[in-house]
Amino acid sequence: GCIRRDTFEILRIGPDKPTISASDTILCPNGSVQLTAGNLTVPGTLRWFKGANIVSTINTMDTSATLIVTEPGEYIAMISDTICNQSSGTIKIGLDLLITPELSTTGDTVFSSQPCGTCQWYFNGQAIPGATSNFYVAAASGNYSLTLTSPNGCTVSSGEISVIGTETKLPASVRRLSIAPNPTENNILLEIELKKTSRINISMTDSSQRQVFAKALDSQKVSLPIDLTNLPVGTYFLSIKTEGATIMRKVVKK
Repeated sequence: GCIRRDTFEILRIGPDKPTISASDTILCPNGSVQLTAGNLTVPGTLRWFKGANIVSTINTMDTSATLIVTEPGEYIAMISDTICNQSSGTIKIGLDLLITPELSTTGDTVFSSQPCGTCQWYFNGQAIPGATSNFYVAAASGNYSLTLTSPNGCTVSSGEISVIGTETKLPASVRRLSIAPNPTENNILLEIELKKTSRINISMTDSSQRQVFAKALDSQKVSLPIDLTNLPVGTYFLSIKTEGATIMRKVVKK
């Protein structure tokens, strides 16, 4: 008829679970991201892991510590005291796949090898106002370059390319090119003369790269009126593609 009661005291030992955060979860090309581990035991030993591999080990002197990483992957912070280990959650760092553009020229037009979401052209190191397409019709001889910005905010820049003699330079296959009047209020007359009969693809886009005109024909000489009456005032880009050559020209509607 006796009852025995025993009392047990359960003690929690070991460090608390550390926290982990990142300055950004996307790594830009040739960039870095700062990881921060918090809620650390002092004194203790902090080990940073990328996957199953230890990338850094330090003795903690503060309740937080940082690590600069330059490679994508999954990272964990583990804190240890003299008895136990505790690991943070996992944080994944991705890599922005932004590709550095390569530039080329046809006549007086500079082209980018990469499509343009957000970009900026430069002339002799200075930004060109409004030059945000994936090509630029050079207005003067000099050095041109391009900077691309990804949706993640990463940027890459091309090398410079030199353009000389922009006023008269045409591809070898083109004998004559005329666009008049330019600027215009209503329409323009496009005249082209090639060295031989070829397929000619003509198109026009607005400053947002939306196509507003297109025509294809086979000819050596072209005299083509293009009606801009119903288009808003602004700058347009006329593309003339022939065998082995592309010519770009600005057309201004006032």
